[in-house]
Amino acid sequence: MEVFGDEELSKFDEDASRVIAKEALERTRQHEDDAILSPKTDANSNDVDTPDGTMTSLNDSAEKLPILGCTEAQSAFPDVYHVTNIDHQERIRVYTEDILGDCRPDQIAVRFAQYVLSHIEPAGWRAVWRSSTGTTETTGAFDVLVEVDDVRPEDLNASVHIVSPFLCDRPDVQQVSVENLLASRDYMLPLSELWPLYDENYDHGKTALVIEHIRFFYDNIWRPWDGDDEEDYSFVLRHLGPRLMLYHDLHTGAVPPSTTEQYHATLALYQQRLAELDKFEVHFFSQASSTFWQNMSTFSY
Repeated sequence: MEVFGDEELSKFDEDASRVIAKEALERTRQHEDDAILSPKTDANSNDVDTPDGTMTSLNDSAEKLPILGCTEAQSAFPDVYHVTNIDHQERIRVYTEDILGDCRPDQIAVRFAQYVLSHIEPAGWRAVWRSSTGTTETTGAFDVLVEVDDVRPEDLNASVHIVSPFLCDRPDVQQVSVENLLASRDYMLPLSELWPLYDENYDHGKTALVIEHIRFFYDNIWRPWDGDDEEDYSFVLRHLGPRLMLYHDLHTGAVPPSTTEQYHATLALYQQRLAELDKFEVHFFSQASSTFWQNMSTFSY
């Protein structure tokens, strides 16, 4: 399989978006509900399926919250919120009007921090921590029930503690191992790995929706090289529409499977190499600093 370099990957990403954009836009307008909405959700309805039956979506000011409380089969975990029926145009509206505006790429982190500060409950809600390989390198991914003690908008993290009694989806993962892992991270987890528990009063529905917007953006819209882009342009105007349409076509079969596989493999390789480079730089500067102070200690004053 051919693997692209950093500049080629960025060009491939944008070129692929442009090639499919015109056809995808019309196809998205006609079929986006069928492609994106959960099979349990009626695209022409404002109702939401919950474990207790169909209920009306939450209204928060003028905003309807498309939330689905869903129990996973054979799971001992409580229900969690699953945001399922956000269509293409709604995502554009939220990112454009509610979060990003016309900001540059280097301003996006600040805009998301402001959005979280204004809309997420700061503490006291429970969630399933669905860990990733990025946070659990040694043990592998698992699900654990936690409670949020404090949300950190500036880095989109939250401090948590394990709920008692300990609840994990993997019998081979012991509580002491998870405690040690959390302690090594100062009990801080990415908001994107937290899935708030469903409640009948929808008390945490908006928090779940905000986290979904964060998760979707950084999983599907943001690219690793965007953070290094210092050009003065609107991220929304240049990237949001084409990348959303690329996401849609990659997930609905409009792009040939071989191209989809190549794209994901190349992007994953880029992210892996970037992580390795970051670790090397941390190690290098740590060693350089240690050597510097050792040399300084040999001087007499």
